[in-house]
Amino acid sequence: MVYNALTGAFVKLENDEYEKYTAVKFSNTETDKKLLKNLKKGGFILSEDFDELALVEDRYNKIKDDNRVLHIVISPTMKCNLACIYCYQDRDRFNKYPFMSQEVQNRLTAFVENLIVDNSEDVKILNVIWYGGEPLLAFPILNDLSENFMNICKEFEVEYSADMVTNGTLISPRMAERLSHLRLRKFQITLDGDAETHDKKRIYRNGKGTFTQILRALKILASYDDFGISLRINVDETAKRAIDKLLDILERQKLKNHLSPYFSRLTEYRHSSHIWKCYIHNFREYSDIEQYLYEKIVERGFRLENYPFPRYLPCDAVRKYSNISVDPEGFIYKCFNEIGFKERAVGHVNSGFSEDVQKWLSYSPFQFDDCIICKFLPICMGGCPLLAMKGKKECTPLRYNFEKLLQLFYKRKDDLKLLKECSVVMGGESS
Repeated sequence: MVYNALTGAFVKLENDEYEKYTAVKFSNTETDKKLLKNLKKGGFILSEDFDELALVEDRYNKIKDDNRVLHIVISPTMKCNLACIYCYQDRDRFNKYPFMSQEVQNRLTAFVENLIVDNSEDVKILNVIWYGGEPLLAFPILNDLSENFMNICKEFEVEYSADMVTNGTLISPRMAERLSHLRLRKFQITLDGDAETHDKKRIYRNGKGTFTQILRALKILASYDDFGISLRINVDETAKRAIDKLLDILERQKLKNHLSPYFSRLTEYRHSSHIWKCYIHNFREYSDIEQYLYEKIVERGFRLENYPFPRYLPCDAVRKYSNISVDPEGFIYKCFNEIGFKERAVGHVNSGFSEDVQKWLSYSPFQFDDCIICKFLPICMGGCPLLAMKGKKECTPLRYNFEKLLQLFYKRKDDLKLLKECSVVMGGESS
């Protein structure tokens, strides 16, 4: 099996095909012509003077200037009804934040409209991600802004879509119906294991666990065909012990085919609880645990959707009109991890972007010598820009578990539409 990070292509070669490939010796038969054509298409065979690094850098620069999609993250409130022990946000501070005022809502609406008008020849899609705090605590604000954005998009013939990062505790059948009307399509919700494990970490302010309520929310959302659910599972040292119990529950609740689990390392932030001793600080250790968890996902027949696409950008924050994150007071940030820390803002909806945005727009992974010689560059693009700008650049866990991850995708090739759609070349027979 051969994978190409430049194109995302993944192909299975028989022994004789592999020998021809490595020797670059093909006969004039129709079979070999087809094999050669597919290998070229997938980027497995290139002319000697082809500069792959130049291609990666060129498409990086082009996509940075692509304004077809306006991507805006909005926090109508920084308040949250939970007190998760590992939260990176300063809950004591953020729970005192005001809800977004009517004046800021009006300014934000005008700001978004101006972005569309100023880029009217380019903009085709407005995508909003509702964030917080817990965004559903401010549902009336979310509702009014959504209506405003949908009206603007209708006027200027721009497609509108919306996603949400929510803890799920406020989702009811009535709320789900309203969110569907507001064109919410994707939800990120977190379960950190079975009830016993989860309820030690994701809790209400009174200390009560949230597992039962979140599971109910997943079942409500799963009843809608047009909703997509990304189930985030934060990984610490307890994850391996809890994964089978969690998957058992999801199967019993008939959620297996309605959500896509993915894993993320539980990071200890300045505002996290330091009483919790299960954080994983060693990246190699994390990659081993992550691999074990993804093997469980495949073994149990759950969706596997973290195929290593070429990324083109490390994240949308390096584009001026993407990852525009707005807090309840109208301050603009380029990373949602910085929302609420006004000293890190790069503008305001009243006045637009400040000069501080330039540090994001001028960021480039090609300034790092170790990145430009790394075979993972096209699927990592230097990792998180925020960490890199803070001098804490991290490599992708794929450095340690990449081959095993690809083997998992190969096992799921027959029933995983995502892999078939993203691959330029797909095995079996090099076709």
